[in-house]
Amino acid sequence: MHLRKSNWLVFGFIAFITAIFLLLGIAVTAYLRQQHEQQATAQLRRQVTLASNFVAQTLSGSHADLTTVAQQISTSTGTGVTIIAPDGSVLGASDAQSSGLANQAENPEVASAVSGNTVVLERTVTASGPRTWFAAAPVRTESGVGAVVRLAETSEQIDSGYAAQRNAIALMLLVAEIGVLVSAMMFARLATRPLDKIVAMTRRVSHGDLSARAPVEQGSEFTEVAVAFNEMADELESTFEAIDVERKRLESVVEHLADGIVIVDAEDRVVLMNVAAEKLLGLRRARSISRTYAEVLRDYELAAVVREGHSVPEAGAAPRTTIVEMGMPRRWVQAFSYPIPSEVAPLILVVLRDVTEFRRTEAVRRDFVANVSHDLRTPIASLKALVETLLDGALEDPSVAREFLSRMEIEVDDLVRLVEELLQLSRAEAGQIELRIVASNVGEVIRRVAERLRAQASLKEIEIRVDVPMDLPLAEFDPERVEQVLVNLVHNAIKFTPWRGVTAITATSSEREIVVAVADSGQGLDPRDVERVFERFYKADRSRAAAGSGLGLAIAKHMIQLHGGRIWVENDFGRGATFKFSLPRAQ
Repeated sequence: MHLRKSNWLVFGFIAFITAIFLLLGIAVTAYLRQQHEQQATAQLRRQVTLASNFVAQTLSGSHADLTTVAQQISTSTGTGVTIIAPDGSVLGASDAQSSGLANQAENPEVASAVSGNTVVLERTVTASGPRTWFAAAPVRTESGVGAVVRLAETSEQIDSGYAAQRNAIALMLLVAEIGVLVSAMMFARLATRPLDKIVAMTRRVSHGDLSARAPVEQGSEFTEVAVAFNEMADELESTFEAIDVERKRLESVVEHLADGIVIVDAEDRVVLMNVAAEKLLGLRRARSISRTYAEVLRDYELAAVVREGHSVPEAGAAPRTTIVEMGMPRRWVQAFSYPIPSEVAPLILVVLRDVTEFRRTEAVRRDFVANVSHDLRTPIASLKALVETLLDGALEDPSVAREFLSRMEIEVDDLVRLVEELLQLSRAEAGQIELRIVASNVGEVIRRVAERLRAQASLKEIEIRVDVPMDLPLAEFDPERVEQVLVNLVHNAIKFTPWRGVTAITATSSEREIVVAVADSGQGLDPRDVERVFERFYKADRSRAAAGSGLGLAIAKHMIQLHGGRIWVENDFGRGATFKFSLPRAQ
């Protein structure tokens, strides 16, 4: 039973009763010991007197064996018996080893018995030995004291009977004490039961169970306490419900923010991290919480951003922003931090914003402008040079003028083709291209494109392999647009396949789509080019000396997306690249 501080009155009562029982036990045991010692002394006196008379009768007879007599007396009395001559020599003893005892004349009980007195006393035989009770009586003969009979009994033998009585009294006192203790505890429990219930409800509230209410017992001295507690619990429940609603609302906002949020406490340990931060840092929140920010962020620049958050900026001043490149694949993260005011302990809020797409878009825009400028400047510069040459007099020479006009026609054709591709890409991106979608056989389109480009492949002795199942299901697509996409992909594959290499075109089907793959046996794409290969005007050849505008794959991407399919590249650097696109199966 758990006792509380409210039971100190009961504790005092128990302590008082315990003290009384203890003092009573001490007094009773002392009295019993005294009575027992008096009874033991009287008994020893009677026994030694009887033993003295018995020895006197034995001495009056002839051929007396005093050792046997001592053993007989010891057997009847249960004590050690010694028969001693008046000069102190031992005539017989109940213990066979005691026959060689030293002279006993100096022992006080022997001296007293030789003088004619019967005496009982307690003394130690040796300095370190146990205490022993001795009873000595004179053996009277016709000529006076003929011998002394001495009985010996250890204190343990004397106290054996007393110990049983003492234990019985101690047991009774213990039982009485336990009875008093149990009664007091029952009384305390009955008296404080309403308070126990209030305390139990208080503990439930302290552990978060705000629905706990104390029972109100009419007529109890704790009724007002229970009513006040219930009112307090009602207020707490309402307050915590409002706080919980606000907390969940705030957590939902933080969790769904596009920016990463990390909160660090005064001990530089992470206390909160949202989903966006988890993805940006490539971590698991369960393993990051309660760890230091240096272990979690694992970037010295981000760690420096957190340290800067400890310094409070001037009023109205924005925190310093840092752009950090991190992770694999590399991502650009804009980070800043500032302290969160708190009366308990300062917190640092770290905001991580992924600006990778923004920077990539900026890079694409810059590359687009540069690439368009380059692709337009080359033919325009050629046209300008040809025109200037004609104006300078070449026009007068018919054969030279015709050659220059032919070259000008080629440059104009390139410009027209570039403008047409730009217009086509613009319409594809805007979804303005009209598709004539029918259920068609992709295999026929693949074979037609392969035959169309075999002549171009033969110039490099490249083999075009076609692997299309005969039972390939029909797909829903615009044959003309898909043929355009295939021509672009196969043309690129031939361009990047080395002499006497292989360009493979395959088609497979799944439950919902047909997948067409065009693979070359060249060196493959540089890993840096894989993500940008479908961008407008993007060329793996950074010198842009190779033929083509760099718009073919961008147009192919939008054409396939208009069909509801997808297009991607699987690159094996050093062994070749495989461009794949999917088309929905005909229903």
